[in-house]
Amino acid sequence: GEGEFHFSMQHITLEQLLSMCQHLPLDAVLIEGYKQATYRKIVCVKNEEELIDLSTLSNIQAAIYFSQEDPLTENYPFPVFSSFDKRGMTFAFHLLKGGGTF
Repeated sequence: GEGEFHFSMQHITLEQLLSMCQHLPLDAVLIEGYKQATYRKIVCVKNEEELIDLSTLSNIQAAIYFSQEDPLTENYPFPVFSSFDKRGMTFAFHLLKGGGTF
């Protein structure tokens, strides 16, 4: 859309990509993948089993899961939202604006 810039490159490290981004007038950088990186992240998972597998990653700010029917059975040290819960979108926008956790 207008005012948006998207690109994809192969054979580039995350650090190289972020270094290039520093030279652009950007408000935010959204990166898909690189789950092991130490940057703040919101993880997207299909179900709680996948969330449990990813919960050992560093710097998770929140998780969004894509099941409307399955209630979560575990407590997590970060907020967990259903993709059907608008609070997850609010949280993500707040984080993108530079805010911390709620």
